[in-house]
Amino acid sequence: MKKLSLILAAALLAAALTACGTGSSSSASSAADSAPAAESTPSPLPESSEAQGSDADQAEPETSTPDEALSGIVNEIYAKAPIELMMVETMAVDLENEDWLRYNLGLTADDAKLIDAAVLSESMTGSSAYSLALVRVKDAADADAVAQTMIDTIDPAKWICVMADQQQCNVYGDVVVYCMADSNVVDIAPIMNAATELLGEPTASHTAKAQ
Repeated sequence: MKKLSLILAAALLAAALTACGTGSSSSASSAADSAPAAESTPSPLPESSEAQGSDADQAEPETSTPDEALSGIVNEIYAKAPIELMMVETMAVDLENEDWLRYNLGLTADDAKLIDAAVLSESMTGSSAYSLALVRVKDAADADAVAQTMIDTIDPAKWICVMADQQQCNVYGDVVVYCMADSNVVDIAPIMNAATELLGEPTASHTAKAQ
């Protein structure tokens, strides 16, 4: 008799636990269905046009198209000093996005007021420590100060797990050419020499080595 009572008690307990689990599951599902969808928090960096949808296509910022003159110089530099990296792309730097501006050029929003246009050429794989940036300032008198800020501020370890050990920034009138790379990946000397061939002798030149 005791054994039968124990079996019945165990069966009742199991049934109660099953009902409890079902109830909490369905109430959780009901709460999830009735809860409003959370609004996504804007990223400090620009989202891709695919993520933004058709609105992005209708209101594409002008800065999404690289400056023709600067990107043309980049192409001519690569014609003289080819590099062997995958998926190298030249893109515009959004001068109104201070996060991108600081990350890519080491500059602030106040510095951006001095700049007319900027482009950046890097490998889209993200695993190569290489960056070539060209900046055109509105007044050539400000070019050296912008170049000095860039060489002092750009982070040579801005990538994940890789780091540049060469940096050089030359001023050619109103154009600043900055290049950094891991010497095992790209030697920046031919690139800067190609820039000098195209643009003439630099009016100022700054170099730095990563610590």
